[in-house]
Amino acid sequence: MRRRRTSGTGNGRSRSKMCMEGSINGSRILSLFYSSKGQLGVAYYTDATKEVFLAQGYDDESDFALVQLVKLQIRPSVILLPSTSSETLSAAVSFTDEDDTMTPGAPSAVAVTMLTPSLFSESVARRELMRVVKCPEGVPKDLYIASKLGERSYSTAWRASGALITFLRTNSIVPSSVSLTLLRGIVHIGEETVRGLQLANTYPKSILSLYSPSCTLGRAALQSWLLRPLRDADARDARMRSVESLCGRDDSEYGQEVAGMRNSLKELLKGLADPRQALESLRHSAGVAPKGAWTRLITLLETASKLVRLVKGLSSEVLDVCPVLGCLEGVWTDQCHYALRMLQKCVTVENGGVRVKEGVSPKLDQVVEHIKHLPDILNSTAVEILGRLGDHPHSVPLSLAVTYMPQIGYLVAMVQTDGLSEDMQEGEAQQQLIALGYPPELHFVFASGTHLYFKCTETEILDTEYGDLKRREADITEDILREVQTRLSQAETAGPISQLGCAMGELDGVLALVHAALHMGWTGRPEWTDSPGIHVEGGRHPLVNSSVPTNLSVGGPPTVVLCGPNASGKSHALRTVGCLTAQHLSIGPLDGIFSLLTGEDTTSSVQSAFSADTAQIGRTLSLCTSHSLLLLDEAGRGTHPLDGQALFLAMVRRLSAPPCPLSILSTNLVSALADSALTAVRHRVSVMHTEVEAESESIVAYKYTLAPGAISHTYAVAVARSAGFPQSLVDRALEICRAEREGGSKGAGGRNGRQASVLRVARAALAVDMDAPDALLKVSAAVAGL
Repeated sequence: MRRRRTSGTGNGRSRSKMCMEGSINGSRILSLFYSSKGQLGVAYYTDATKEVFLAQGYDDESDFALVQLVKLQIRPSVILLPSTSSETLSAAVSFTDEDDTMTPGAPSAVAVTMLTPSLFSESVARRELMRVVKCPEGVPKDLYIASKLGERSYSTAWRASGALITFLRTNSIVPSSVSLTLLRGIVHIGEETVRGLQLANTYPKSILSLYSPSCTLGRAALQSWLLRPLRDADARDARMRSVESLCGRDDSEYGQEVAGMRNSLKELLKGLADPRQALESLRHSAGVAPKGAWTRLITLLETASKLVRLVKGLSSEVLDVCPVLGCLEGVWTDQCHYALRMLQKCVTVENGGVRVKEGVSPKLDQVVEHIKHLPDILNSTAVEILGRLGDHPHSVPLSLAVTYMPQIGYLVAMVQTDGLSEDMQEGEAQQQLIALGYPPELHFVFASGTHLYFKCTETEILDTEYGDLKRREADITEDILREVQTRLSQAETAGPISQLGCAMGELDGVLALVHAALHMGWTGRPEWTDSPGIHVEGGRHPLVNSSVPTNLSVGGPPTVVLCGPNASGKSHALRTVGCLTAQHLSIGPLDGIFSLLTGEDTTSSVQSAFSADTAQIGRTLSLCTSHSLLLLDEAGRGTHPLDGQALFLAMVRRLSAPPCPLSILSTNLVSALADSALTAVRHRVSVMHTEVEAESESIVAYKYTLAPGAISHTYAVAVARSAGFPQSLVDRALEICRAEREGGSKGAGGRNGRQASVLRVARAALAVDMDAPDALLKVSAAVAGL
């Protein structure tokens, strides 16, 4: 595939003059911001609808695959970047496929505009969004924007939007609205889901820690697969086939061959590092690159050469069913072989640093040879000087050595016995030394506390013949190594080496998946279906050592309400389904996994935990499609039970109305499941509960299994008792519960009975289908029951 550099204001470290006004040739403007946490913030404007859209996803700094995907989807005419963007991000933005420019609707050229980094700040984003976003009357605007656009969850996208809207305003463009959107081509994994499912390696215990990659390349590949799953069926199938083939569980000849090969592959991959970082170091070092960069590059290429030889020796049966090995052979190009041969021929890495091998440069070899024999040369010169001066009448016994001092040259050093002052001028010292009996052929240079230093005919010859050998060696070595650095950094060589690193990371990642599959007992390959739905049988959360499997299906019906006592395993079931790890797993089309599994309430946010939860649910509902999976834990929590129940029922009605996502909601509001408000959507809602065995309200045994139907008690007092709640408080809580139940059963004359009657009428009215011809009659009948 041909590649070319797009036109723009800058690439790499060469920056043109930054400006806010740009030539807007086209209808789509894209702003990108990459955070230190690996999140890519995307904000783009389309002239067709005058809208600004925000999106966010995890990207790998080594290749910025998501950047390429975003460019392909949006096809911008202008791309905005902070001027401090890394060289890799600038290169990812500046390169495009020539074939893409032939696609109808694609801009012929993309202008890359570098903006001041301060425009990508949260304060600028908040200021610009306050100007553009329209807020309902009576609602604080800052709270509305923070809730609707996810100030905390989509902070990286916010920062990209600030620069974009500022750029638009400078060019007299006012967007009509701002909203969140999803990126196509990947399964959206939001920050809340990453946190709730513990996917990333930023937690004390994460799913990533279960795998055992041999090197950082494999770890980066695994994190990319977890945080940015591709929806490409072919790529997914190739990876699954590779994992399946490398498991080698059977006793066949093929299985034995694969089982014996796994350890060899992991041993070869151990300790490898990303070659892109080494290439960046070689490209940008002012002098010779650090020893570590050379070591990483040589190790990777030598390992790749061994792996390719190993792969070539495998049977065709293995290569046919394991695409990742065949891919490795395909990326070992002539350029990679050339780079390895050049490094093996020219460079050696020793404890002292990077050196050029013997035979590369005759001039350098001669200098090294002189340095090797220099002590002998200096000793013989000292003997020669002594011999020449031996017949000269003098009163001082001669004992001297020849040494070298940088910037001064070769000198005759003699032990000082006469206490000559170090501050004495050269001419004065020379006369005094001659008077003391020193040979006049020795020309005084300087004195130290213990020695006198002279020049003579022999030292001048040494200066002419040899000079500063160490400096000459360093200069010639640097010239040769910089030439090697330049050749390795050229695109035609660096590109294949980078692709080689990606292929080795893919192999290491697949081997880590194989290790986890064998260790965790994941023997079944997921089944991919064409219809929306997820079926989990024998599901086990990777981070929980549980002997009770989770069996749960969502899709027919599309909404599952999971109720049950406190601490009975509802949250665990949601997380298990979200992780998609089971003995038998069936998955339909999936474009995103959204969740609310952990609540947050911090002093850094203007929102309480309840308002933050409801804002996140609102954003999620606007993003979900019929191919999304939504996991809501304790929906309706954090407020008055009646209000929480109303919100919960409203969510269930909304999530069960087509087109709707695949939804699993857990709740403690068990009374909501028994009323008539769910009648109209009962055929689209499946109610399940976690099973328990209760001896009393304060003594409960949990089974952690799921069963159809609702449950009438939460047994919160039993949970409090088992958690160490004081017995006196437990007894008092039981008394209050009994009193409340007795008060509710006294009939409509009592306060609690009256409230219960009103609630029953309200629920019955809510359950009426208002589009039905007899809707008013049904409402009247419900009110008459009051």
